[in-house]
Amino acid sequence: MSDNQGLSILVPNYNFVCTQLVSDLQRQAETLSVPYEIIVSDDASTDADSICRNESINALPHCRYIVQPRNLGRANNRNFLARESKLSHLLFIDSDMTILSPSYLADYWHHHTCDVVYGGYMVCEGDRHLDTNLRYLFEMSCQSLSSAAYRQKSPYHHFHTSNFMIRRSIMTSIPFDNRFTQYGYEDVLLGKRLCENNINIQHIDNPLGFDLFEENGDFLRKTEESLRTLHQFQDELRGYNSLLAFCDNLRKTRLHLPFKWLHRMCGPMLRAILCGRHPSLVVFRLYKIGYFLNL
Repeated sequence: MSDNQGLSILVPNYNFVCTQLVSDLQRQAETLSVPYEIIVSDDASTDADSICRNESINALPHCRYIVQPRNLGRANNRNFLARESKLSHLLFIDSDMTILSPSYLADYWHHHTCDVVYGGYMVCEGDRHLDTNLRYLFEMSCQSLSSAAYRQKSPYHHFHTSNFMIRRSIMTSIPFDNRFTQYGYEDVLLGKRLCENNINIQHIDNPLGFDLFEENGDFLRKTEESLRTLHQFQDELRGYNSLLAFCDNLRKTRLHLPFKWLHRMCGPMLRAILCGRHPSLVVFRLYKIGYFLNL
């Protein structure tokens, strides 16, 4: 199918009410001088209330809310959205992100001659006290690396799928790997595939806001799931993940053995610290290394 010039805004969703996000996007899209569509693909959410509330998206001009009959998985749901789209450029946005700039879509479309554009994200803390939240502490520790100038130094290693625009022709020829059904690293492998195919990634400062910080135990379970994904696909992700490189170096010198022993002996204690009121990023790092080495 030949691509028609315009912007397809694609929102993968699961158990989240994203009506505000879609409404904000639709208002901005109306001011663009190009055709647009907004498609939300709900990956068989288990929360009936969120599905019911999201149905109102269908009443907005050029917007569709599609509920999948079965769970497709993170990668396959995004590939479905790409196949469902009809316009030349695809803008992927995670449903739990927040629009920060009134010119967000216009700033992306200004770069529509590029193959791939990544806008980044910004942690929004508001007036909440989040110093006991592990996810917040972790995200804030990464903020110094979030500028476009920094990301552009290693464009394929600082690419994430929560906020990026790509030509439809590229996305359909280099799709997400459907084997990635669990949390984590489908974006890392896509970045690697883009590099292998000499597809340029342009980094810009056009962030979305991130202000949802799950409880410590929930975030730790997501982290463990992502580490299992990393372990499963480590051969393909090698060279694109710092934790994997660190653990490989430990194995070369057999220094991985103390880390494995520490996790086996102290893992439950470290986990309790991370799930408690005083989580530590140093402990978090040690826990991830030990967990991964013991897989």
